[in-house]
Amino acid sequence: RDLHTAYRRQRQMCIRDRSDTSIFAIDLAAGNNFVFHVSADSTLRQPDNINVGQQGVIYAIQDTTSGGKTLSFANDFKFRAGTVPTFSTSISAVDLLGYSVRSVAVAASVTTAVIDIVAIQDMKR
Repeated sequence: RDLHTAYRRQRQMCIRDRSDTSIFAIDLAAGNNFVFHVSADSTLRQPDNINVGQQGVIYAIQDTTSGGKTLSFANDFKFRAGTVPTFSTSISAVDLLGYSVRSVAVAASVTTAVIDIVAIQDMKR
């Protein structure tokens, strides 16, 4: 594996727009850092291509017209004290989610993961 390419991949920021009500995933093979412009109620499901030890950030940004969209999380995401934070809902609100993949297990073709996550809510632009 080319270490230079792996290092570059880890540093890149992947930008994704969510314009529909949906369940979506981040692809951890695409990078470590992600930006989502959320314009509909959404659920972040278990990421694709999970690797133990992978770390990064996810910026979740409310739309610029009405705000009020919700973001929920798959059970793989583990929050402080087991409490999932409420996603900021004001117009253009920015939430920063830091994550670290603690474990991944595959049994009978089913992948389970423990992804520790912390939230810094309602950052100002």
